[in-house]
Amino acid sequence: MVKTFHSAAQANQENKSKIKDFSSVERAKPEGETTPAAVHQETKVNRSPGVLFSHQVKSVNGDIDIPSAWKQTVDAERSAETEISNNDYLKVRTYSDEINIESTTDQIEFCNHLSKRFQNVQGELSDYAKLGKVDQLTDLGSSVIDIAKSIDISIFNPKKVTSRIATLMRTKKGKIEFVKHEFDFACDQIDAKIDTVFQDLTSMKSTLSEFEARMSEVQSIYQELELRILAARVKLTAFTAELNAEASGNRSSDPFAADKLSTQKEAIARWERKVSNLQVLRQSLLMTLPQLKLYSSNLVNGFSRIEEIRTNIIQVWKQQFLTAIALHEKSEVSLYYELNDVQEKLFASIMELSKNDV
Repeated sequence: MVKTFHSAAQANQENKSKIKDFSSVERAKPEGETTPAAVHQETKVNRSPGVLFSHQVKSVNGDIDIPSAWKQTVDAERSAETEISNNDYLKVRTYSDEINIESTTDQIEFCNHLSKRFQNVQGELSDYAKLGKVDQLTDLGSSVIDIAKSIDISIFNPKKVTSRIATLMRTKKGKIEFVKHEFDFACDQIDAKIDTVFQDLTSMKSTLSEFEARMSEVQSIYQELELRILAARVKLTAFTAELNAEASGNRSSDPFAADKLSTQKEAIARWERKVSNLQVLRQSLLMTLPQLKLYSSNLVNGFSRIEEIRTNIIQVWKQQFLTAIALHEKSEVSLYYELNDVQEKLFASIMELSKNDV
């Protein structure tokens, strides 16, 4: 048998009655009754700050006042044709504060994210060019001409040996039936070609939407790049002025001070080269916008050209061709020259349309 021994303190603690404390339980209030504090809390309006700290500003709703000294500093660096808003002045301040002229890492990484975004846009444009969608639309006109040329109207040409042989083997009516058969077959092929292109309308709409998205992306990159270049110039000007002031006021022969000054001048030179390279990137962005618009315009014009061929040129050609072979009283020579004229008009219309639109 094992005895358990308890100390007096433990015994007293166990013998104490365990009473729950309900002091933390709030007395129930009648429905509809509110305290003054609660009323004050309910009527309190949460207001968001109107202006963020300048070094954290990303976007500002509404117009705000910008210190005139800062405006003058920025305006001294920006070109006359560049217009910026108060929000842009704050962004320039933000970008400028992020720059450490003496940091090699900052200089290397500055605007790298914009270069990568532009590189992605260029890659997408290169992929689109490889697809050759506009070329496919342009080639359709050539395909229609080739199919129409496959109709052998030379059997009515008395100067052709094949026509003489055909005359021995077929009557005039037989020749007409033969040409009708070839005409019907050619029409089916042309219609099938055009229908295949128009089944790709959904893809065209998607491609046009992609072009619009790329235009917005290029514009966004350009606008941010403009402000970041401006910020770098402001920072460089301020840093150079400060460095010159220190150099003129300090004529010490301390080799360490001279080495620091040399390092700072090298940093300034690196940033100037960086800004120059970013100007080249800026120019490339400006040249990309017309390229995007040209791609988009060519795609739309390509489909418009095919629509013109389908609804106008082909229909007129069919009508004229059928009208020519429907008149049996014509001589074979007259029929040949009339059909040849119809064919030449078709070819000329398609070629003229392609020349004007592309």
